[in-house]
Amino acid sequence: MIPSLALGITQKDLINLKNLENDTLKMLEKVLLPLSSAYTQGTGTGKVGRPELAPEQKSVKTIQNEQSLDNGGSNG
Repeated sequence: MIPSLALGITQKDLINLKNLENDTLKMLEKVLLPLSSAYTQGTGTGKVGRPELAPEQKSVKTIQNEQSLDNGGSNG
């Protein structure tokens, strides 16, 4: 954004350029892909991040925190 401002590109022109790149040229699908990570990569179930552990694999503290959140308490 700052380099665009330094070059004198207006906000309207910048938005139009991004729309051209993303919608018309499909650069978002080809070139401007974010790196795959647990935060950007889905599991196919609509959830992102690390898969949830089975209850027997969770620590006692994790189970207590989940129960506290389920009861409407705050954690922190």
